Formats: sequence, structure tokens, C-alpha cells
Amino acid sequence: MRIRELTEAYKEIEFVCVNPDYCDATDPAMQKALYLDLQQVEGVIPLKQDWDEGQISLTAIYKDPEVKKDILALAKKYDVKIDLTQPVSDDYVDKAIRGEHQGQTEL
Repeated sequence: MRIRELTEAYKEIEFVCVNPDYCDATDPAMQKALYLDLQQVEGVIPLKQDWDEGQISLTAIYKDPEVKKDILALAKKYDVKIDLTQPVSDDYVDKAIRGEHQGQTEL
């Protein structure tokens, strides 16, 4: 694999989940606001999943490294913490676009 291919891969920023069992989890209203704003950022695919019992995850999938700063600014605006950042496969992205991830909500 070439270096260029690695830098052009899709990446995902995973935010701290909404989870009623943890005091330091994301506030549901702030997650919702972040999700709505992420939908307005060109080049971002927000992926929201409901895992039952009140646990809801949110990620932002992007390819253009310039978009990352917009995602981080929105997360800061809503005080939503980052859990991890990782590369994701094209198949993962396709499933997000088609709404095929387990528990995926709000296309």
C-alpha cells in the first residue's frame, strides 16, 4: 500500500456515547445538536447508532483532512468529547450511506 493511499482513506471520529449508566457520558441533547450540525458539513457522513438501553453512539466519517477541523470545532461547541479516531474501510462507509449498520438511526 502506498503512503498516498493511506492518507486518502476514510477516517472516523468516534465521540463519547450517550449512556445513562455513566456520569461522564455525552448529554443526549448535545449529541443531537452535534449530529444535526454534522449533517450540514460537506464531506462528513454522520453515523448515529442506538444500542438499546439508552446507549447511543455518534461518529463522523470523513475523507478530506481539512474537514477534521470543522468536526472538532463542532464537538467543542457542544462539549462532546472524542473517544477515538481511526481509519475505516470503503465498505464501512458504504454501509453508513445505505443505513445498513446495526442500530443505525436518522438517515
